[in-house]
Amino acid sequence: MTPFTQGVSPALVQFDPVAATGLAVAAGLCLVGPIVACLWWYRRSGAPLAAFGAGALVFLVSQVILRLPWQIPPGRWVQVHQQWLLPFLLFSR
Repeated sequence: MTPFTQGVSPALVQFDPVAATGLAVAAGLCLVGPIVACLWWYRRSGAPLAAFGAGALVFLVSQVILRLPWQIPPGRWVQVHQQWLLPFLLFSR
């Protein structure tokens, strides 16, 4: 047991390279897609880039600052109580 895995239960899901590749592609699209769309819309309409920055700031506040802190403790609890994993995944979005 390494210091990084101390107190962590073993993973119940086996690694699937195809799923990992799909998740990597989806993550890349989620990160690059809004920037490409922003630049395309800016060139097409001349909308101020500050509007896109404001939207990014609202997203950051609503998701990273307000949503994640209350989801992490239940997520850790679900690791111990596996019968609640599916409802947690379905309703924590």
